[in-house]
Order: sequence, then C-alpha cells, then structure tokens
Amino acid sequence: MKKILVVDDEPMVLRGISLILEQSHLDIDQILSAENGIEALFLIENEKPDLVLTDIRMPKLDGIELTRLISEQYPEVSVIIISGYDDFAYARKAIQYGVKDYILKPVQREELIQSVSSVIYQQTQKDRAYVSHRELDEILVLFVNWFSLQSKECLREGMEKVEKLFAELPASHRKKVASDMCSSLLYKVSMKLGCSLNVTPVLPKGDETEEWIAWFQTFLEDVAVQIRLHIEGEDYRQILLKMAKDYVEEHYNEEISLNEIAAKTGFSSSYFSQIFKENVGCSFVQYRTKLRIEKAMEMIAFSKKNITEIAMKIGYNDTSYFVRAFKEYTGMTPSQYKKKRNEKTAENEEMER
Repeated sequence: MKKILVVDDEPMVLRGISLILEQSHLDIDQILSAENGIEALFLIENEKPDLVLTDIRMPKLDGIELTRLISEQYPEVSVIIISGYDDFAYARKAIQYGVKDYILKPVQREELIQSVSSVIYQQTQKDRAYVSHRELDEILVLFVNWFSLQSKECLREGMEKVEKLFAELPASHRKKVASDMCSSLLYKVSMKLGCSLNVTPVLPKGDETEEWIAWFQTFLEDVAVQIRLHIEGEDYRQILLKMAKDYVEEHYNEEISLNEIAAKTGFSSSYFSQIFKENVGCSFVQYRTKLRIEKAMEMIAFSKKNITEIAMKIGYNDTSYFVRAFKEYTGMTPSQYKKKRNEKTAENEEMER
C-alpha cells in the first residue's frame, strides 16, 4: 500500500486530485495534502510518502525547487509534476531531477490514474527486486523448521540470513519486507498447527540495522510462546504466570526489571506485559507497588521501625517517593496510617476491657 502527497496552492485543485485518487481503487493507503513546498517538505520528512504530485507555481517554495530538494534528500520518493500549459518549458528543468511524469491542468481523471498507477507499479517491482520470493521463502522455511523441529541450527542459519537481509536492505524498504515476512511466517506456522496465532508485530520506528534484528528476534520469541500455549493449552499460561507472580513476591524489594521477569518465564517483555495485565488486572509495575505497600502496612502495624527504615526494607531508597506511593495506594501518609492504626488498636483494647 502506497502513501501519496498532493501539493497545490489551489484548494479546489488539491481536493479534486485527492478525490480522483481516493476513488481510483489503486493500491493507495493514505493521501496527504500540502498547500506549498515548505509544508510539503515537513510532511515528506515526517510521513515518508512514496509519491509526490506537485504543482509548479506556489508561494514560499515552488515545485521545481521542491523537486530538486526531494531528489537530493529523499531519492526514494517519486515525483509527478502537475501544472498549467504555460509552465511546460519551465517544468523541463525538473527532468534533471528525475520526475516520473508531467500532467497538464486541467487534470484529466484517466490520465492522472494511469500516471500514478504506472509509478506505483514501478515502485512495487523495485521493492520486490530487493528480496526475491525464493530468498524470502528460504528464510521462512528455516524458521518454520525451528518451530516444528526445535532445530537450533535452523534458528542460527535463519537469523544469519535475516541479519544479512536487514543490513543490505535500504531503510525505506525494511517496513514492507518485514511486514510481508511476518505475515507469511505466521500463515505458514498457523497452517502447520491448524490454528490462528495471535501475534501482532509492532514494527520499530528507527533505521538502525541492530534495532530491526532485535525486533525480529522478539517477534520470533512471541511466536514461539504462542506455539507453546497452543500445544500445552491454557494451563501452561497459568503456570508461567504463577512463576512470574511467585518470583515478584520473593524479590519485591529488589529493582527487578520487566525484561528480567519476562526472561524467567520465557516470554518477551512486550508479550509478558500484555498477558500479565490481562490475567492479573494490573501492570507488572503496579503489582510490584501493591506488594511493597502492603508489606509496608504490615511493618507499620507490627514493627517499631521508622518510616525511612521501612522504605529501605521494601525497596525504596527515596523516602519521599515511598510516602507519595503509600498515599496514592492507601489515601493516607504512613504517619496518618500509623496514627489511625494505633487509635483503632486502642479502641479495640478499650472495648475488651
């Protein structure tokens, strides 16, 4: 699916072109619009469109200069010029910047659709050229074999190919290839298991190769957990969650991280966070805070430790932060809670007499 940016300082023309594209049934995911070149550059930087359709005569930054900047800074973005007949000679300057086509105003629906369709087709063929179906299938087969045969050799070889793929793939194409790879892998594994796997890959936002490799490893871990859950059933999930809760209860006063507790159970941190909240009713951090404050309440009630000692004992190095957390959980400061507790105890003792 492609993202297109339309640039024109005439609102009627802008809307007309956008409407034609919306109704064209082309492989378009989103249509953006800008009324001048400056605004267009901002959208290109932040939205990363695949194709820009731009007028020539515009305030602040004209279409020729915009095209030049796109060719220098965003060479992966295609450009189509849309302008009046009188600007044709002027528009020839844009040829040196690699524009894909030139369309005269008033814009004819069929000509616009044909031009945009041609550019989309060229881009699609270019995308596919980076990763052949055969290469992608070889990678997927390795991971399917790892899931089904538990072959560490398949996992190692598969990750080597993925690392090489992401290292050689242009940053602008990683999202498309990664998305296709995840969808195909989930389909193949689901067909082998005879069930639908509930894994939604959240693609990274950065461009660093290492980030994409780490992301794919996390995705594989999430798929592996889903497979184990399918094979072992709901009991397996509950066993892992009990392991996690037991570990937190034993180490509640230590600075354990979400990654650490997830690793203890074999979940990725993102997936562990999701299922923990679904099954326990609160986040991991909220659950740990609950344990800490309840332990503090016991100490206030049954020990002679002061507030600072109690805070340190349950894992808070900052007493003021502990007081805020305690009040947020109980509605009282530790001192108010202690006073109320003592009054309650004295009242009970008086009644017993």
